[in-house]
Parts: sequence; structure tokens; C-alpha cells
Amino acid sequence: MFSRAQSKQNRWLGFAWQNPANGHQVPYRQNTVTVDALTIPGDFGSAVSTATGVVNFVLPGQGAIVRNAGRVVYGVDGSIEFRSGPQAFLDYFVDGNTAVFQPLCDALS
Repeated sequence: MFSRAQSKQNRWLGFAWQNPANGHQVPYRQNTVTVDALTIPGDFGSAVSTATGVVNFVLPGQGAIVRNAGRVVYGVDGSIEFRSGPQAFLDYFVDGNTAVFQPLCDALS
């Protein structure tokens, strides 16, 4: 029974984002851990999630061109309660900052 907390680790190595029109690829590495904690034991509706880790989009010879790293805490309602570190995905999808992925777009074009 899931009563207090559960964690899940994701590790992705050897994967890439690819532009199907031209075949250009940008490899990425991901190592993340998500911990879901129930604020009320046994009540899945009371889950608070904490995600930590790193995602690097790496160009050979250049290093990381986009980095997502740090910690994000999502509240019971899914809202972001806390965030730290460079958060490219949140910057783009939550804050609307399209510039954060421009280096990735440039590499894929």
C-alpha cells in the first residue's frame, strides 16, 4: 500500500531530439528522480511531487547548449510551489520564454 512516499528514477542515455526534415540531431542525457509524498496517508489526492535532477542537450565539441537542472516542487493542485536551478522546460512551457530553446532550434535547423 502506498501510504506516505514513493520515488521513481529515470535515466536516459543515448537519446536525441531530431529534426525529421533534415536528420539533424541533438543528443541529450537525463537523470531525474521524482518523489511523490502523500500529505494525508492513503489519500492520493493529497500528493505533493518533488522532481530533482538534470537534463542536458549536448552538442559534440560544444558541450551543453540547453540545461534543465535543479528542483521543482508541485503542490496538491499541480501548481509550482518551489523551483531552483536552470529550468529550461518550465521557462518555456510555464513562463513562455521561447528564447531558452533557441540554441536547440538553431542546432536542429
